Amino acid sequence: MWNSNGPVYSAEGFKQSYHIFLEVHSLCLILAKLAEPSLALSETAQLVLRPDSLEHYLDEPYRGVCAAYRSVLW
Repeated sequence: MWNSNGPVYSAEGFKQSYHIFLEVHSLCLILAKLAEPSLALSETAQLVLRPDSLEHYLDEPYRGVCAAYRSVLW
């Protein structure tokens, strides 16, 4: 994430971190849904996994992974 020894951050590093966050968030949702099938997903959780959100915020392979998680949840 750092480009130097100072507080200079890489945009690409933040983008990768955000992609990993979305993937981990999606995985946590699917694990929770597997543990408790009657669990209702919140509006916020659904927002993260909406097809237009995946298309807007994620590149491949992250988009495909999150879409696969979404297909299991809905």
